[in-house]
Amino acid sequence: MYPPVMDEGYTEQWLTVADAAERLGVSNQAIRQRIYRNTIEHTKGADGTVYVRVTDTEEQVNITDKGETNALALDYITALKERIQHLEEESRRKDHLLAQALSRIPELEAPSEAPRSPQERQEEASEGTDTPEQQEPISQRSWWRRFFGA
Repeated sequence: MYPPVMDEGYTEQWLTVADAAERLGVSNQAIRQRIYRNTIEHTKGADGTVYVRVTDTEEQVNITDKGETNALALDYITALKERIQHLEEESRRKDHLLAQALSRIPELEAPSEAPRSPQERQEEASEGTDTPEQQEPISQRSWWRRFFGA
C-alpha cells in the first residue's frame, strides 16, 4: 500500500477496493463502478491489485451525501405513511357507506301492488289486452320493475 500523504490539511490514502468501500461506507461494486466511470483516482499495483485514492474530502462528501439521502428518504417515508393512513381512513369510510346502502336495499323494494277496485278490474277486462308485464305474476317480477312500474 502507498503511504498516506499529508498535504495542506487533508489526508489522502491509497486503499484496496474492499478497504475503500468499507471506509466510504459503500459496496465494492460501487467503488468498481466509480473506477469504470473514472470518477475516482485509481491505479493498479505490480501484483495486479487495484488501489483507489481516498481523501478526507471524499469521505466528507460521501457522509454528507448519505446524510442528505437519509433525510430525503425519511421525509419520503413520512409522506408515504401519511398517505397510507389517509387512504385507510377513506377506505373505512367507504366501507361504512356501502354497508349502510346495502342494509337499505330491502327498504327500497316496492311493496306489492295494492288491491284494485272492482271498477278498475272492469276497465281492464273491457280493454281486453293485457301486456306481458300485467300477465306475469307480481311475485315473479323483479323489484326494480315493480318500483319503476316497468
